[in-house]
Amino acid sequence: QHVGRRAPGASRRTTSNVLVPTGVPTVARAEAAPAPPPSVDAGFRAEPRPGGCLSLGGEGNLLVRIADGSVQFYERARWTKQGLTLLDSPAFHRVEGITDAVAVAESGTHHLVLRRNGTVLAWGENGHGQIGSERAIERKFGRAFPRDVETPLPVDGLSGVVDIAVGATHSVALLADGTVRTWGWGERGISGDGRMEVTTDRLSPSTVAGIGNAVDVVAGGEHTFALLSDHTVRGWGSGWSAPGYSSLLGNGRDGDTADPLPVLDVTEVRQIATSAFSAIVLLADGTVKAWGTPSGFYQPEQAKWMNSKLPVPVPGIRNAVAVSPYLILLADGTVRDIGAPETPVPGVAGAVAVASSKVNRYALLEDGRLLGWGHPRFWSKGVVTVLDTGRQTAQECAMR
Repeated sequence: QHVGRRAPGASRRTTSNVLVPTGVPTVARAEAAPAPPPSVDAGFRAEPRPGGCLSLGGEGNLLVRIADGSVQFYERARWTKQGLTLLDSPAFHRVEGITDAVAVAESGTHHLVLRRNGTVLAWGENGHGQIGSERAIERKFGRAFPRDVETPLPVDGLSGVVDIAVGATHSVALLADGTVRTWGWGERGISGDGRMEVTTDRLSPSTVAGIGNAVDVVAGGEHTFALLSDHTVRGWGSGWSAPGYSSLLGNGRDGDTADPLPVLDVTEVRQIATSAFSAIVLLADGTVKAWGTPSGFYQPEQAKWMNSKLPVPVPGIRNAVAVSPYLILLADGTVRDIGAPETPVPGVAGAVAVASSKVNRYALLEDGRLLGWGHPRFWSKGVVTVLDTGRQTAQECAMR
């Protein structure tokens, strides 16, 4: 679940949009010829964005961008040839070779880092081409086979990037010109390129249709939202609505779409965040709206705002300054949980940024300490300090 950032002011050359049939099994690793590096504008400089230092994956994996340009990775689960494996002793470690990070994006199984020169690094599970690198492709029998990647590789032909996001099996980049690129799983309209009839994976970035003024992007399991410069939102991808669950795209209807459609009943949006089950927006007046199924599972007794196909107000919120899928940050530095929005989270004060998933919650404090809490299975001691990122990191990451 990717944490959305507050919208700033309006601020790839594609090699070959290679398509590969879905469901192709991953084959044994074999070294492929390196792809040409993207054409980089020597004068371009991507800058840190509010909240861009934190990204929390659905499996509990967490990426943290530090002010010195390094990246810390809290690894709770690892994708191996045997599938997803929970580690016995999860801990933070520095991602080797990264010294110029601007932002991070984490799905739980694959990972992106935006570099200061506007290019993107990717590594992790690559079953649908979400790494976006020719070096992560093996060619056999005239077909392209994705393979998993253990070390960060450049996304081919992508430059001028100012923001990144990830879903479960797709990746997203926002370019400085306001256009959006996606790559990875190609079904259910995830690519956003208007081609619902094309159900093959995109192994290199493709252009999202009809968007030229985006200022922020966020992604969930199989969907993506773009915040536009006019403070409206468009969404595309999976709009599934299983019995009892509400559609994720906020357009009032079920069904998938490869065409970015407006989210209804929201204007003057300042920030958006999304999970695999829901989405949430911060409005200019400090109120918040949510839709989908924020609880992550259907509960008939819950109020309407917890299960809705259209954005509805979250009760009790009047002075919010930032949102994540399950946490709301207020102007006074206190934090509210989506499940109990009228009550401050105890033990958390002075927060400047938040990240959250259905199981895990994080708050970055103004002094640089990163607090974590959540499900008792993983957080038996309640709210604890998990990392000291430094005061400069907090200043660059601050969402308020």
